[in-house]
Amino acid sequence: MDQLRIKEYTNPKPRIIVPHDIYRYNTVIRKIKNGPYSTTCECLSHYQRTDTIYISSALMQQLHLQNNHHYSMRFIGDTCVITYTLGIFIANSRQLHRSAHQLKEIVQVGEKYGFITYVFGYKDVDLSKQKIQAYQYYKQQWLTTNVDIPFVIYNRIPNRKLEAHHQIKKIKQGLQSTSIIFNHDFFNKWQVYEYLFQDNESRHLLPQAIFQPSEQSVKDWLNSTSIYLKPLQKYRGEESYLIVKRKEQFILIQTDAPPNSKEMYFPSFDLLKTRRFPKGFQHYVMEEAHALFTYHDSEIIFRVNSNKNENNKWVTTLIAAYQVRHSNRSNLVPLSNLFTEKEEEAFQIKIAKMAVTLSKILENRLDKNLGELAFDVAIDKEKRTWLLDVYSRPSWRILDHGTLYPFALDMIEHLFRYSFYLHNQKRMNLS
Repeated sequence: MDQLRIKEYTNPKPRIIVPHDIYRYNTVIRKIKNGPYSTTCECLSHYQRTDTIYISSALMQQLHLQNNHHYSMRFIGDTCVITYTLGIFIANSRQLHRSAHQLKEIVQVGEKYGFITYVFGYKDVDLSKQKIQAYQYYKQQWLTTNVDIPFVIYNRIPNRKLEAHHQIKKIKQGLQSTSIIFNHDFFNKWQVYEYLFQDNESRHLLPQAIFQPSEQSVKDWLNSTSIYLKPLQKYRGEESYLIVKRKEQFILIQTDAPPNSKEMYFPSFDLLKTRRFPKGFQHYVMEEAHALFTYHDSEIIFRVNSNKNENNKWVTTLIAAYQVRHSNRSNLVPLSNLFTEKEEEAFQIKIAKMAVTLSKILENRLDKNLGELAFDVAIDKEKRTWLLDVYSRPSWRILDHGTLYPFALDMIEHLFRYSFYLHNQKRMNLS
């Protein structure tokens, strides 16, 4: 990999002029690629500065390159590839082993955009030397290598408990001094609710909610409606529940439970509270649960993902439907089974627009680098749309689902497109 300074020269032809030492080993260069941008080119050589590549003004504009900046380059076959690095920050090697298949897919997608991807945990960081002991997928195996801390880091610490660990917080703070970290933190559910409720464009999507409800509030709501109880901070051990009162029975459903988990029945509210909520409800947000649109007697929830692109713009990358009691990948329902062709098209346009709007609102209010978001959305029997939940780090599990695999690839490609944008922002800031 060569570090070369790019100098622009005025010429309408798509042409690059490389140092002769590089040219004599790469005489067949016919393409040049910079992240998501690529084009054909003519390649000539020069005998001037050995660290400089001259690029015509026509190519500079097409490839979105910045004049008089250093870039890393590799010459692969007939292509000059401008190279970037992305660090994926995980907890430890156990997470790597659990997610090795998905991480391998991510690395391979990154290669298409000229990225070398390094995976590392908090114990692999040496802040004093600005180095990481990273895992790199190379020639069909994971190898360890010692490299500089990447400019751009994608945060994939897997849960709130680990993210709250004092050593991980310390390392993240140190990484921020030299790098851009995107998807920085898990969300505080109530804070997100308040931000969205305060905005006119999103308020109508939110069900009624109470922060840290009292026992009496829960009891009163259950006399008139079903409710969701969602933990404020899941690392405390609380789960998400749907509670339904049917005649004099209370039915408890763990909404994020494994498939085929059983409903729990309680003959009284007091027994429900004693058995399942002995410490009360102070660690929860209570939301009104509307009667949702059903398919084959099972309620449907829509998972919608949004991602940033190379222009720092939000785009919707996934709209999928699943049965609410079986939210894993095996119980997806094709949208064509739920709607007519005309209805499906209108629904996709509406939901895609909604996801982009919500993403913009959260980005503006949270004031952090968000690269991806996921939303759980529902429609009720009156066809009103409701936002049920927001996630800062969408699951990688859809990579393992054949039907959703093309959407998963699109999401991953956008991770690198957004990383490309952040790299160039950092380069502009340094200048």
